[in-house]
Order: sequence, then C-alpha cells, then structure tokens
Amino acid sequence: MTHLEGMGKSTANMEIDVLISTAGVGSRLHKISPDINKSLLPYSNKPIIYHIIEKIPHDLRIGILLGYKSQQVKDFLTFAYPERKFLYIDVDDWTSSKSGTKYSLMFARKFLSQSFWYFPCDGIYEDTEFLFEAFVEDVFIVSKIDKDKAFHYLTFKIQKQRIIEQFFKSTIVNGDYAFTGVMKINNKEDFFSKLEAAESNEFISVILQNSLVYVTDKWKDLGNFEMYQDAISKMGEFDFSKAGEYTYQLSNKIIKWWADPKIARLKLEKPTIKPEVFPKNIQSKNNFLSYDKSLGSPFYEQVNKKNFGTLLLWLKEQLWSPSEIDIRENLKDFYKNKTVNRINLLGDKKQTQSYNPKIINGIEVHSWQFYYEKIDWDFLTQNAKPSFIHGDLQFDNIIYEKSIKKFTLIDWRYDFSGLNSIGDLYYDFAKMLGGIYVNYQEIKKGKFDFSLEKNMVEIKVPSLDESKGLILILEDHARDLGLDVKKIKALVPLIFWNMAPLHNEPFASICWCLGLMNFEILEK
Repeated sequence: MTHLEGMGKSTANMEIDVLISTAGVGSRLHKISPDINKSLLPYSNKPIIYHIIEKIPHDLRIGILLGYKSQQVKDFLTFAYPERKFLYIDVDDWTSSKSGTKYSLMFARKFLSQSFWYFPCDGIYEDTEFLFEAFVEDVFIVSKIDKDKAFHYLTFKIQKQRIIEQFFKSTIVNGDYAFTGVMKINNKEDFFSKLEAAESNEFISVILQNSLVYVTDKWKDLGNFEMYQDAISKMGEFDFSKAGEYTYQLSNKIIKWWADPKIARLKLEKPTIKPEVFPKNIQSKNNFLSYDKSLGSPFYEQVNKKNFGTLLLWLKEQLWSPSEIDIRENLKDFYKNKTVNRINLLGDKKQTQSYNPKIINGIEVHSWQFYYEKIDWDFLTQNAKPSFIHGDLQFDNIIYEKSIKKFTLIDWRYDFSGLNSIGDLYYDFAKMLGGIYVNYQEIKKGKFDFSLEKNMVEIKVPSLDESKGLILILEDHARDLGLDVKKIKALVPLIFWNMAPLHNEPFASICWCLGLMNFEILEK
C-alpha cells in the first residue's frame, strides 16, 4: 500500500507519431464535472483517453498535449500504462483569447514526426482501421451526420473521398459529413507553415477544398453534455456514479478518481492493517487510487444460501476484529448528523411529490418528517459494536473466486466520522441487508422502474433470489455475534435516505421512497 510522489514516465527526446490533445478546459462538459479533465470522463467504465490509446498500435509513439488539470492526465496514464512511455507537452495558455487548437499544436511542433496523427480527446473511435492505411497525403477523418446535429460541427460535402464544400457550424446549410477532429498530416513543415499564416485560432482553417477524407461510421462524439449523456444512455446502463467520484475498470486493474485528493490517501489505511482481505498492489497518487483486479466476480453473481454462510464465516474470521474504543460520539455524528446533512443536500427536491407520496407499492406511508421525528437516535448510537469494518459491504464490493473459495473486498469506506478503520459492526450488517433488498448490480444495468401518479408511487427494483433465506442466515449470524437484529433493520431506511442525494434520478427518488417504505414496515 503506497502513496506515490513524483511518479510518471515521460521522455523529452521522443519523436511522436500520434498527438492526443487534452489541453482545453472542456467547458461544454462541466455540467458533468468541472473537477476532472474531460479526457478522463468515463465511457463504458473506462476514460475516453483510454479508449483512444487502446486503439493505437504499440509501435506508434504517443504525445499528450496538456493544459487544464494536466496532472490528472499524467497520473492516470502512469497507473494505466506503467510500462508505456508518453511525451507530455505542456501548453501555457488554454483559457485566453489566443488559446485554441492552433496555439496548442505549436507547442508540439518540434516533437512531431514528419508525418503524424492528431486526435482530440472527446471522442470514441471504435473503428481505427485508418491508422493502418498508407496515406501519401493529408487525410481528415469524417463521419456521416444527422442534419439536425450538423450545426455543432465543421461539415463537408464530399465526392470521391474529396472535400468539395465545407460549412462551419451553420444552421442554414451544411454538409453530410462531420469532421471528427482526427487527421493525418503527411508533411509537418507544410502544415505548420499554413497554420502560422492562418488568422483563426483553430487548425480547421487550413483544411482546404479537395483534401482527402476517410469515412468512418464508428465514431461517438462525447464533446458536450447532451451528446455524452445520449451516448451513455444508449449503452443501456444507468449512471450509478456519485458526484466527485469515478471508477475505471481496466483489463487488469481498477483505478478510482475522487475530486477530493485526500480520499485516495486515506483509503490506504485499512488495507495496510489487513492486507489479506483487500486487493493487491494498492497505490495512490493525488486524486487516484489503483489496485490489481482480483480473481473472481462480484458476489451478486454467485450468491446463494451456502455461499452466503461461507462469506459470513470468513468475514467473522478475517475482517471483523472487535475493538474496545468508545465510538458512541462517532455514531451520533455518523448516523444522525450525516443523515441531517444528506437530507439538507436534497434542497427543494424533498418538497416534491416524488419525495412525499401517500402510497408506495400499495403501502400507505406518512411524511418523511413523521418518520424522522420518531427515529430513536439513542438506540442507534448507544447500542454499538465497535469493530474493524468494511463500511460499504454490499455484494458488488465483494469479489469471490469460488474455485479457491477466495474473497476480496473492494470499495471500502475510508472514514467513519473520524475513525479510519474502526466503525459500527451493525453498519456492515445493515449494508448487506440493504443489498439483499436491492440488487445494486442490476440497478447499474438500468433494471428498475419508478412511476408517480398524483400521490401514488410504484417502484420496481431487483432483489436477490432466495432473499428470505439469505435474510434468515444474516439474522442468525448477527445474533451469534451478539447483535440486535432490530437495530440492523432500523439502519436500512437511514442508509437508503443517505444514498438518495448522492445519486441521479430516478434512482435517487427510489432510494428515498425505499426509506419511507422501510420506516413504515418497522412501524408495524
């Protein structure tokens, strides 16, 4: 478990064949997150820049134009490609009136091969056969575009793979093909001589009539909020990410990013104490945490009554070490104060019908204030079981390799109201119980439904097969450890309420209503 400083692979003497630009602020994507370089926004659980690099042949040398949030790009690439060298080229201005693709390219001029490829960092190119073509002149990669979207782009009318007309973001007349931003320049000196003479800040001003194009139908533009959201939705997945946090699932490792850099560092403490239950090769640097992908698959895919019993015995032996620390004040902060803060995060949303239904799935419910005022905080905080815990022990965070009966825990909580490794054992049990009620793995696939009609809500969420049997096993193990099952159940609606402000709609409303419904069930 290591916090790395000064990490990175680069060389100042490398002549580059492919230039990827990540320098711009990416303001059109700031609605998603202004805290991250746009090249690191996830698509299919991997950053955009990772998709680009994976398509580039290994014998081509890559340079990265850096500007906004440049260290993030360096840190990610160092974790993702520890053996690969990149040339990092820093642009000194990416915000003023003189900034633009022309200005950025000038910084790379002396490092570029005589012929080179250029990629922007806000697109996915599933078809990169063009990289293997032996073009003997400049070529510009284009894609067929719908007329109603053409005004976003530089578009061309083409004939016999040649540009015959071009239109820049025109709402009146436009071409049938959009420029993807990818180009192959065959004569560097000729290109830069034209670029220097151009009055525009953008290199597209030197694309001339009769230039050669290559048509691809495998381009996804992720360059603005609407296009990015549309591309994500077409994958049939629900964006389960929390604000200020992303998880990247690469072929052999997991890399996590947080807007708050202290989180990655604090995440190192628990694995240092019990390395045998956590992934291998855990490292952090600035905003990132990286660790090896574990053998096996999420426990959601393998859970049954037998395996669940095996898991609980393993957790008792390997994870849950009792502690003598008095954590009652920490519990007051973690259970009560955190809940108040999370409810406040909802703002005006908690006044809407989605958060104030009268009936949920046929069950009559009261207002959320009614349930909040009846919470027995003394019962939750005084009846504690201090222990080393995971802190987010739902089954997506447990990897199981059945052939060797090996469990590995991921996505552990780094802080329990000031405690880095100790927490309330009840919380781990409540997290597991909530994960039996709601299969979060299936939620991430978009397999849920939420409907509101007047003051009636209908929720459909996937739960686990054999859920009743699993709950009985959980309760038996809890009693064996001296836990009060009533408290475990009382924590579940609080967990759902605390989740609501962290997630996107409609899952946020679902979490809130699940809280209301579980509070009502506890009342009976």
